Order: sequence, then C-alpha cells, then structure tokens
Amino acid sequence: MFMILYGFLITLVGYLCAKPLNRRFPQVPLLVFGMFIVIGLLSILKVPYEEYRLYVNDLFSHLLGYVTVALAIPLAAMRYDDLPLKSVIGILCFASISAVALPMGLAYLLH
Repeated sequence: MFMILYGFLITLVGYLCAKPLNRRFPQVPLLVFGMFIVIGLLSILKVPYEEYRLYVNDLFSHLLGYVTVALAIPLAAMRYDDLPLKSVIGILCFASISAVALPMGLAYLLH
C-alpha cells in the first residue's frame, strides 16, 4: 500500500511541477513536461521504472475509465455541423497513423 502511495505522489509532483512550465511554454504539451519530471524523479530517487509501473498501473488503469467517461460527456454535447469534412478526415488519418507509428518507432529505437 505504501508503494502505491509513493508512486502516486511521484506522479502528482510531476504534474504539479509541469503545470507552471506548461503555462510558461504553452507550445509544449503538459504531458511531455510531466513525463520528463517523473523520469527525473525516478532517476533521482533510484526507483526502477518497472517497480514504479508495477505499483501504479492498477491505480491509473482504474482511474482512466472515469476520466474517459468525464471526457465523453462534453464531447457528446458538442455540435459538429460546422466542421469541414476534409479537415476532419485529414486530422483523423494523421492521428491514426501517428498513434501507430510513434510507439512502434520508439519501441524499435529503444530495444
């Protein structure tokens, strides 16, 4: 139980430190700052990533379901009548290709 709280606190500190950085540099996504801060904290505290992932994976995968529902409610209320179809198709194609290519490329480079 202590390690789950420890992992959660590392993630929370990463988020709280990344938030002001994102306000200062809005062109860089918040997730990027948070990721580098969490990696830095894990390195400083000498916590192996595998151990960190083992303890926080269940907690965050459980919370992800609630976040998905919270995001879906405003998306369902939006009106999509004014969106240009060509732009939407282009964005969806680019997002789909990069969602597959980026993790595969990173996995190939890191192994």
